[in-house]
Amino acid sequence: MTSAFLMGTLQAMTINAVLQVKSERQAQANFLIQQDIERIQATASNMGLDNIQNSSVLNPGNLTNEEICNRSRGAAAIDKKDKGFGADLVNELDDLLSKDINSHGNNDTTTKSSPAISNKDKIFSNAPGNVVVQILMNGSDNESDPNFDNNLLNKNYRLVRLMTVDDQTNYDVLQVYYRMGEPYVPGQGGQDQDGDTLRDDESIIAENYAEVMPAAVAECALSPTSE
Repeated sequence: MTSAFLMGTLQAMTINAVLQVKSERQAQANFLIQQDIERIQATASNMGLDNIQNSSVLNPGNLTNEEICNRSRGAAAIDKKDKGFGADLVNELDDLLSKDINSHGNNDTTTKSSPAISNKDKIFSNAPGNVVVQILMNGSDNESDPNFDNNLLNKNYRLVRLMTVDDQTNYDVLQVYYRMGEPYVPGQGGQDQDGDTLRDDESIIAENYAEVMPAAVAECALSPTSE
């Protein structure tokens, strides 16, 4: 009876330790996601017409503020998907992400945006456009890899940002969906049928969703010159 009691107690302690580690990983993952949401909100609030007009990334054609507003409002629907302010925010975040550096001071080439994925309906059921996948953070199974410092309690996870815009908001509002889970590595088992670069199993430990609107949307709406 004593042995059975001790075995039961040890098993309960083991299960409790596993659940505690999982809970701590989820808390860290949600904290990282919330940090990025705040970063996007700050970027969007700073993205007024003057910022767009002076940006070589967002305004390579040197359009005036009036032209920028009319570009978004007056373009044909098939073009607005790439010309709406939501698409501008995607490009701005892409530019910021490419300039991120890891804790060792080196450019982290593993966190570059992937091409838009076509089977978008598995992530955004109502999205008429493509979904852009951005890898925000990689972990690593190799202790000599700088990304090893990003592991959550010694486990390799990847944080991805999935973004799209739709015609219901004139392609101006950016829809952002976050996932953190075990990375999908071709040839090392698992599947990635939805194209988010994560394993399609129960490895997802955190998810979140947010919508963000650049400040230029309100400026154009208040401008009498916009169509």
